[in-house]
Amino acid sequence: MRHVLKTDLVRYYPSIYTHSIPWAIHGKDAARNDPHNVLFGNRIDTCIRELQDKQTGGIPIGPDVSFLIGEIIAATMDRELATRLAPITLKGTRFIDDYHLYFSKRGEAEKGLAALHQVARMFELEINDTKTEVCDVPEVFEPKWKGDLRNIAIDSDDAGRSIYILFDRAAEYAANYPFDSVFTYVAKKLLDSSLSIEAWATAEPLLLRAAIAEPSMLTVLNDLFPIHGVLNQPGLQATLEAICSYHAPLQQGYEVAWALWLAATTNTSLSASVSDAIVGVDDDIVALVALDLRSRNLLAFSNCPLWESRMDSASLNSEHWLLSYEASIQHWLPRKNGVDHVGVDAFFSILQQNNVRFYDPTGATGVSGSLYSES
Repeated sequence: MRHVLKTDLVRYYPSIYTHSIPWAIHGKDAARNDPHNVLFGNRIDTCIRELQDKQTGGIPIGPDVSFLIGEIIAATMDRELATRLAPITLKGTRFIDDYHLYFSKRGEAEKGLAALHQVARMFELEINDTKTEVCDVPEVFEPKWKGDLRNIAIDSDDAGRSIYILFDRAAEYAANYPFDSVFTYVAKKLLDSSLSIEAWATAEPLLLRAAIAEPSMLTVLNDLFPIHGVLNQPGLQATLEAICSYHAPLQQGYEVAWALWLAATTNTSLSASVSDAIVGVDDDIVALVALDLRSRNLLAFSNCPLWESRMDSASLNSEHWLLSYEASIQHWLPRKNGVDHVGVDAFFSILQQNNVRFYDPTGATGVSGSLYSES
C-alpha cells in the first residue's frame, strides 16, 4: 500500500449515544420497534442511562464493560465501512477508536475518509479532523522529539549538564508539539533513571518550572518525590500554589486535585491565599483532598459553602455522592441540620457499617499513593 489514512473519533466514550448500543447489536429498525425492552441491547442501553441520571450522551469511562460496549459499536462500524468501500478492500488496523487504514491510491484514501464520516454519523459520532491525515507509506511511527529525547543519556559523571541538555531540547520540542506532553515524557525518563543527589538537585527546579506549563507532569512527580525527596520545599509550595491559583477559577479539577495530592504526599503546606479559589471548585476529588489537607493543618480555610451544601440525602443520591459520603464518615464537614444522612440511607448505611472507604488519607502521608482507594 502506498498511502495510510490516520484518524480517530472525537471524544469516543463521552460521545457514544447510548441508543446506538442496540443499533449496533440488533440494527436500528429492530431496536426502535422494541418498546418493552425485550432485546438485550435495549436493556443494556437502559442500564447505561440509569448510571448517568438517565442521560443518553456518553458511557462511563474506565470499567471493562465500557471497553466491550465501545468495541461492539466500533466493530459494527468496521463492517459497515468495509461494505461501503467495496470493491476497495478494507486493510488496516483500529485500536479502540484510532484508525490506520491503508490504500494503494490517494483517491481511495479520500474515499475511505468520506465513508468513515458517513459511518460515524450513523452512530451519532464524529471524526476528529484535527488528527486526520493521509500520509505516504512508509510513515513515521513516532514523533521525532520522542526518539531524540530517548537518546539523550544521563551521564553519571556529568549528570547536571546532561539534564540541562535534556530540558533544553524538551523546551524546543514542547513549543513545536504543544499537545504531546513532552515534559511529562522527560519526567518519566527521569523516573526510570538512577539519579544522584546532585542530579536530582539540578532536575527538581526544572521539573517544577515545567509543571506549571504542563500539569500532567504532576502524576509523575507524585512518584519521583517519594524516591528522591523534596530539596526545595518553598519552590514546591510556590509551584503548587501557582497551579491551583490558575486552574481553580477555570474549574479544572484534574489539575487542582493532583496539585493538592502532591502537597499531601510531600507534606507541603499551602498558604491561605489559594484557599478561596480552591473551595469554589465543584469537584468531589478536589474537595476531599482539600479537606484532608485541612485536617492535617496543611491548608487553612473555614468556610466552604459549596461543599457543605452536599451534606444531605439529595446529594448522596446524586453525582456528588462521593463527597457527601466520604466527608460525612471522615467527619470533615458538618451534616446539614445535624441529620446523619448516610446512616439513614438504605444503601449507603450498609457501606458505612462495613467500613467501606473510597478515599484513603493514609495514602497521602509522604509515600507514593493514589487519589483513589477501595475497601
